[in-house]
Amino acid sequence: MNRVIAMLLLAAMLAACPLALAEENAYCDMPPQAILERFEQEYDRAELGDYIAFQMPDGSVRSFLITIYGFMDGYRYEEGEWSVTTQVSPVDSRWQPRFVRHDPAVPRADGSFYPDALGFDLVCEETGDRISYHYIGTDFAVCGWRSPSAYDGEVILEGREAMYYPAGQREAEAVCFLGKDADSIMLDFGDLPFTPQEGAAMAAITEEAIAAYFPGYVLREVATYNAGHETAACYSRVEDGLLYVKRATFESGRRQPEVSDCMPVPLSASLLERLEAEGFDGKLSLMGAGSLFRTEDALDTAEIPVPGRIVDSDLQRHALLLLTEDDEGVRRLCIVTQGADGYDLAVTPALPEGVYLDIFHAGDGDVQFGWSVERQGETQYRSASYRRLADGTWRLSWARSSAPSFEFSAAYCGLREEWNYGSTEGIRFGSVPNGDLMQADLNGLPVSREELDACLDRSGWAVVCNPNPADRLHLRAKPDRGAKSLGKFYNGTPVQVIRQQGDWCEVTIGLDGCLTGWMMKRYLVFGEAMDDVACAFPAKSLREEYEGRPLYATQELTGEHELAGEYWVVGVVGDELYILLTESGGTCYAPQAWFWEGNG
Repeated sequence: MNRVIAMLLLAAMLAACPLALAEENAYCDMPPQAILERFEQEYDRAELGDYIAFQMPDGSVRSFLITIYGFMDGYRYEEGEWSVTTQVSPVDSRWQPRFVRHDPAVPRADGSFYPDALGFDLVCEETGDRISYHYIGTDFAVCGWRSPSAYDGEVILEGREAMYYPAGQREAEAVCFLGKDADSIMLDFGDLPFTPQEGAAMAAITEEAIAAYFPGYVLREVATYNAGHETAACYSRVEDGLLYVKRATFESGRRQPEVSDCMPVPLSASLLERLEAEGFDGKLSLMGAGSLFRTEDALDTAEIPVPGRIVDSDLQRHALLLLTEDDEGVRRLCIVTQGADGYDLAVTPALPEGVYLDIFHAGDGDVQFGWSVERQGETQYRSASYRRLADGTWRLSWARSSAPSFEFSAAYCGLREEWNYGSTEGIRFGSVPNGDLMQADLNGLPVSREELDACLDRSGWAVVCNPNPADRLHLRAKPDRGAKSLGKFYNGTPVQVIRQQGDWCEVTIGLDGCLTGWMMKRYLVFGEAMDDVACAFPAKSLREEYEGRPLYATQELTGEHELAGEYWVVGVVGDELYILLTESGGTCYAPQAWFWEGNG
C-alpha cells in the first residue's frame, strides 16, 4: 500500500510538469519547485533554459536542466527527494539549447531504432548542431552527434565505436574505435570527433594502440582526457634490480607523443620477489599523481641509504623525492639524484610538524608542501612549492597562508607581482629568504606583505637598461668593447653580478652557467630601480612544427637543450638566432625562423 501511495504522489508531482513525460518530442517549460530552489542556489532564474524528465524502470525519475549558457545539471528523484547526479557544460551560449526527446518509432541514420524513449538530443536550432544522449542501463551517455558545418552526415556512437554515416546513406563510411570513457555523459560537444579523419586520429591513441608503443616496456596505467583527444600513459620495466618508468602523453593529430623518462630506482630484493610472484597491483603507483611506493620495504636502502621511515615518495625525471620521518617524528625531504658513480642524497633541514607532500598537484620538477601552525590562537594552513631550476637546485616558487589569507610567487630572479607571459614586467628583482630548499625554514616564509617587502635582497642583481629601448647590450667575452660578443640583450634582462672591474661588470645570465661574460656598467641598473625598467623582449612564439623539440645549448647549434615552461626572448646573435631564458633560469639558442609573432 505504501508503494502505491508513493507512486500516486510521484505522479502528482510530475503533473506540475505536464509535458515532461510525453512520448512526442516536447519539453517542459518549468521544472518542479524543488529543482527550481536548487537551481536558484547557483544560478539566476533568468538563466533557465530548458528541462526534461524521465520515468525510469526502477521507479525513480531522472531529469536534466540546462541553462541558456550551456550548463547542464542532471537530477534523480527517489524516496521523496531530488539529488544532483551530474553537472556538465557540453555546449556554449551560442546554442540557445533545447531538449528533444528520443522517439523509438523514428529511425536513426543507420536505420536502427532507439529501444525506448529514455534519451534526448540537445539541439541548436540555428546551426543544426546536436548531441545525443540515451540511457544505457546504468546512466545516460553520449550516443551520437551531428555538426552540419563540419560533416555532411551523422555520427552514431555505440560503446566506444564511432560510426560515420554520410547524409542519406545507411552504410557507415568509417568506423573508429575511440578511447576509454568515450560513451560518458561528461563530453563537451566541441571536443567530439566530427569527421572520420578526426575519429581516426583519436582511435590512434586508444589503450590498445599505445600498449606496444615502447618495446620492452609494459603499459601500467592509462588516463584519458579531453573527450579522448589526449591520453596519459605510464610504462615500466625492471632490469638488474632497477625500476625504469616512462610517462607519455598522446594527443590526436600529433605524430609523436611527449615522453618523459624518469630516474631509475633501485628496488629492494623483497619487493622484486613480490613483483615477480604477485605483479604490480597495490605495490607501485607509476603515473606520478600519488606516492610511488604503496608498500613498505620497497627501496634498496643499500644503494640509497635513506635516514628514517619513508612517509611519501614522488618519482620524477631528474629526482626521487622521499618524505621521511625519524624516531622522534621529525620529517625531512630527501632528494635523490643519479650521479656518475651511483646515487646522491641531499636532505633538507627539519620540516614543520605534520608536513605532507601534495603530489597530485605538483608537476614534474616541483615539490609542494602542506602543513598547519598555531598563530595567535588560530590554526593557520600553509603551503609552499619549490621548483627544480636549471642549476639543479630547488628554489621557492610560491607560498600561501591562511588566517589571514596571503600568497606570493617567485621566479628564479625575484618576486612575481603579476604575470606577463614572455616578459619580466611585474617581477621585483632580487633574492627571497628561504628560497633555497636545502637551507629553508618553511615556517620562516613571509605571511604578510610587510614581511615580504622587508626580506627581498637586491644585492648581486642588475637589469639591462639601454637609454634607447631599441638598442641591445653586448655580453662580451672580456671587459673590452673589441672582445667577442656572446650576444646582445634586450632591456629587462636580469643578470647576476659576479664582480665589478672599472667600467665593466662580470655577469651571468640564467643559472646553467652557459652565459657568463662582461657588460658595461653604465647600461645596467641596480637596486629598486631595476623594477622600473620597461621590458623590451619581442613577443615571439615557437611555430607549431617546432613545439616540443629540443633547442640548442650553443651558438653553433650543438648540444640539445630542453625548453621547459615559460620562456623569455632576451637576446639575439646577429640576425639568425634568438637567445631564450626560462623562468627556471635555463638558457638556449634557436633559429629566429622557428618563431612567429603569434595571434596576439
